[in-house]
Amino acid sequence: MYKWVFPSKPKCLRFGLTAFCDGVGTSCLDDNSYQKCSICQPIPRPGHTSTHNPHTNSQSSSSTLKRSAAFISSTPSTSSLDLAFHTSKQRKTGRHISEHQYVDTMKAALMYFSGTCAYCKMYGTNTDSHSIIHCPQLLQQQQLAPFLSWRQDIQYSKKFHIKICFFCHVPQCHDKLHKTFAKDGSACQYPDILAPVAYAIYNIPHLHSAATSHFKQQWRTVDEFVTWINQQPAIGQRSNLTALFLWYHTYITS
Repeated sequence: MYKWVFPSKPKCLRFGLTAFCDGVGTSCLDDNSYQKCSICQPIPRPGHTSTHNPHTNSQSSSSTLKRSAAFISSTPSTSSLDLAFHTSKQRKTGRHISEHQYVDTMKAALMYFSGTCAYCKMYGTNTDSHSIIHCPQLLQQQQLAPFLSWRQDIQYSKKFHIKICFFCHVPQCHDKLHKTFAKDGSACQYPDILAPVAYAIYNIPHLHSAATSHFKQQWRTVDEFVTWINQQPAIGQRSNLTALFLWYHTYITS
């Protein structure tokens, strides 16, 4: 509408209106019977007396507006403009539904490990929640230092990942999952879950085998494992780490 009313170059007003309504524009010059718009009207020559009747113009303009209004109100809902609007709305609605489904699925997976040590639970032991650096399972396996070193190599790029917490690796796509990031990690509601679960999947043979089969990977070393985690995730996933975490929750609860 702005381009129609304020064009960079003067254009036929009839063309702009009919193009908007019909999808195909009609110019005032296309038919001699058409009343010319203010752009297409010939400029009166000096000394020339116009024969234009203002009253007739007013009546004609009123009739034109009524015809335009009637046309717009009777335009089928399947017009190209209406179809484009509804298609865009459907896509937006679909994205919202998909995002809510992702949030609910992720929330359920995180709650599965709520109140306990995720790494210990992966080995069948439900313990009270404790810091990962005090995890008895990691200490007994002498895996604490290797785990911390491996976790430090998890990196997220702006090219592939959007709003992933560097502390807990939970996506910040909704407050249900993660509140606004804090530099000290104090906003992390689910610390020490995703990374420990992924590390346990790598170390537990039957889970390692099932995961590599599902994701069509090999992960012969932890370096290969973290390289895959840092890569671009599949469509609909926030990261490969979250994809692996959600796969495990489905695998263990189905």
